[in-house]
Amino acid sequence: MILDCYEYIKINTVNQPLNLLNYKYDNILLVEPVVLKDTKKVYVYSTHQSESYSDNKNVIDASIYLKEKLNEYNVIVKIEEGNISEFMNINNYSYNSSYIASRYFIESEINNNYDLIIDLHRDAVSRKNSLISINGKKYAKIMFVIGKKNKNYKKNYKVANDINNLINKKYPGLSRGVLLQDGSNVNGIYNQDLADNMLLIELGGNHNQFSEVKNTIDILAPILGGYLYGNEIQGI
Repeated sequence: MILDCYEYIKINTVNQPLNLLNYKYDNILLVEPVVLKDTKKVYVYSTHQSESYSDNKNVIDASIYLKEKLNEYNVIVKIEEGNISEFMNINNYSYNSSYIASRYFIESEINNNYDLIIDLHRDAVSRKNSLISINGKKYAKIMFVIGKKNKNYKKNYKVANDINNLINKKYPGLSRGVLLQDGSNVNGIYNQDLADNMLLIELGGNHNQFSEVKNTIDILAPILGGYLYGNEIQGI
């Protein structure tokens, strides 16, 4: 039952395990740009950090590239440095507890006034369903997932829809849409109860090459930049 799951999350994140800070990804300790007044800020993490693409690049690599591209549009990105996968192993967490584990890491970041919070994933679908060709170039499709079983779902759903509409306007078919998750066999929260500007984004699938993921980020970054600053889509 979702009430039990929600209560479990609340109860089990009061005290963080002592070894929480022991696991960092050295390869994402990048030099941060100077933050100017009114600069938009985005926080990116991956609940399932081990999700990889067909050439062994993973969602951490995708996060780093997204950070680089968003910086070009004056968006500052904080990537979660904690090794959530290792943290789960050390604490004997099962895969079903992934969102409980990631919650330990992101709760301390939620109050940092981010303009957008992204949980970046990689889907497991056929190549046919995760690939699109636009003007002869191959792109990994994306999809937004919003959990309906939390208090912020309507606001998060609006954010996802607004960005999805911008994508569809410029690149029809690039997005697989916004999936509103409900029902007895789904999480339905995805930690989106913590803020009203949180998105879960499925960026490509297990059959996509990382070059296709990068192509998608190249055109997603200016769309996100335009959305965050309330401007026309930048750089397109």
